[in-house]
Amino acid sequence: KMNTRGPLADRFTEIDGVVAIDLADSGGSHVVLTQIDVRTFQLAKGAVAAGLALVARNAGFKPHKHMEIVLAGAFGSALDPDDLVDLGVLPQEASGRIRAVGNTSLLGAAMVAVRPDVVERIESISAQARHVELATDPRFKDAYLASMALEPYSLRKRIKRAS
Repeated sequence: KMNTRGPLADRFTEIDGVVAIDLADSGGSHVVLTQIDVRTFQLAKGAVAAGLALVARNAGFKPHKHMEIVLAGAFGSALDPDDLVDLGVLPQEASGRIRAVGNTSLLGAAMVAVRPDVVERIESISAQARHVELATDPRFKDAYLASMALEPYSLRKRIKRAS
């Protein structure tokens, strides 16, 4: 929780009744962060981390030192992989093995247009996919709450806890 009496007290302000901190840089640009922003981030990162743990558990996946996480789209290109691990969005086991690949939907559409034989491979992979309904999984709530802290975590331990 933001503490307006802490060491950054001079940077706090109030915007429409909401406490905020001004993260101004030396170039004069201002970015304002509110407690609501922090909470919203916690909710989103908790859902990602809990979902990852439960999907990995349901798939029988065992985290290992050679695992890789591939991030697609704007989310993957805009964020620093080390920050994602440090904040607990992605597991420590993936540290140094997180790759941003950009707009993969556009690349996929282009591949299908240029190489129709790719469609058969895509259909084969899709047929092997399983849907995991997280909302109805009785372990999701506990995994979600355990994933709210803004700190690094081990996927191996989260999978064990979700069992």
